[in-house]
Amino acid sequence: MSFGAATGEPSETRELMALQGIYKESKTFTGNDVNRPKFLEAMHSAPILHYAGHSATEAADPLRSSILLDGNRYGPNSVTAVDIAQQRLLRNSLVVLSSCDSSVGNSRDGVGMRGLTSAFLIGGAGVVVGSLWPVEASSTSNLMVSFHRGFSSSKLSVAHALRNAQLPFIRSAGKNSHPYYWSAFVVTGNFSALR
Repeated sequence: MSFGAATGEPSETRELMALQGIYKESKTFTGNDVNRPKFLEAMHSAPILHYAGHSATEAADPLRSSILLDGNRYGPNSVTAVDIAQQRLLRNSLVVLSSCDSSVGNSRDGVGMRGLTSAFLIGGAGVVVGSLWPVEASSTSNLMVSFHRGFSSSKLSVAHALRNAQLPFIRSAGKNSHPYYWSAFVVTGNFSALR
């Protein structure tokens, strides 16, 4: 299943529409169909959960880091790391967070990294793909579509599919060859997870 922010940007919408073509039986939620209850419910049944939109980290309390389904950190459709950790995802599910700072966390209390990525892993996800800094929308959309094409059509692991999606950026002669445009995304969890 894939979700966009209710206030979807053109690149996010393009990304989600491309995913519909890649995963024929997947459901996509955009615009007014995007809300907190649907997102939390989808977590229980989606072998692949993709989110393209905005997220926010909370450095002082990483468990308050949020997926901003309506673009508003304190709105009714904000999904916090605590909300996510309380869910039960399908065993070995893949979560892709195509948003800014989605794999950023902190470990000040010595317990380990906390934030959105760890919340999904606590909830049962097998692997999470997320970003370590603010990302550029258009290049991120292209990277995510390439990642999903590779992951869905081959027996590559999540880590290898991400690497293969990043290679054309590295080899390009334009501005997208700069690491800012392709290297923010990392794999956390079961690196060898396959479709």
